[in-house]
Amino acid sequence: SDLEEEKKRLYSLLDGLPAAIFLQDRQFKIHFANKKFIELFGPLEGRTCYQIIEDSRTPCDDCHTVTMTEDSDPVYEIFSAKDKTYELYQQPYVDYNGTLLIAKMLIDVTEKKKTETEIVRLQSLNLVGEMAAGIAHEIRNPLTSVRGFLQMLSSKQEQNKYRDFYDLMVGELDRANSIITEFLSLAKGSKSEKKRHNLGLILTNLYPLILVDALNQDKEVVFELENIPDLMLDQKEIRQLILNLVRNGLEAMTPGGKLCLRTYLEKEKIVLAVQDHGGGMDEATLKNLGTPFFTTKEKGTGLGLAICYSIASRHNANISAQSGPEGTTFFVKFGL
Repeated sequence: SDLEEEKKRLYSLLDGLPAAIFLQDRQFKIHFANKKFIELFGPLEGRTCYQIIEDSRTPCDDCHTVTMTEDSDPVYEIFSAKDKTYELYQQPYVDYNGTLLIAKMLIDVTEKKKTETEIVRLQSLNLVGEMAAGIAHEIRNPLTSVRGFLQMLSSKQEQNKYRDFYDLMVGELDRANSIITEFLSLAKGSKSEKKRHNLGLILTNLYPLILVDALNQDKEVVFELENIPDLMLDQKEIRQLILNLVRNGLEAMTPGGKLCLRTYLEKEKIVLAVQDHGGGMDEATLKNLGTPFFTTKEKGTGLGLAICYSIASRHNANISAQSGPEGTTFFVKFGL
């Protein structure tokens, strides 16, 4: 019939669209799913939408399917399923035979959301950088003066009984100064002095320093370096990035743990991977990596990883992390 032909044309049109589209009734039975939906979630096989999309035995608590009527307004929401984030558009649809169906369209916005999160993180880095450039020097000058007077007083014979207190105060001033130095590393105006360097050679030169750090903590370090092309790098900044990642990895492990540093080529990118065998991180911690002042360490400043992200950004590189019960791996990927 003409209606059947019209239905076939409609379904053929929906099949060609890049979004995942499906039609279901209010009992969650799917009457039609286009090619993109099946590509993402697999064949229907008589399963309900929540079985297919959420891999669940029951409908979602806030599902609009059962409440939607012929006159309902379209509904838009964002939800996550199977490590993906989707925009969901749904509205009532009356089929050719008068059956009320719910037309739903899913658009994968996982990368879009990651980009938005990255933009927010970079904005926070820039804000901290502007703060650093504005106040760090002004704070450092009086700290230097105070430190000098403390050292002068501590050298006097009559102050010997207070030597421990002077040493403690000088140590705290040095700690404050090191935090200010980290702030300055985040400054928006920081310019990298890039020259052609080999990442593997930088790592090789750092090996003795990293090895000493590891041995002092009764831990092992392993290098697995492939032959890779040279890159335009600021050697000082890349050394700082590597040491920050290495020290984080070492601190994440108990004595006897092994830290592995690797370099390799992957899809026209040079990859530096720093893998620890610590306890891993939960999802909330992974999402906040690189955010200034976010730290899981008792005495951490929350600036070490933020500096790594800032350095990576100045080198057109990106940092990602994978974590599980067996440890965490940070990947720094440089474009050729």
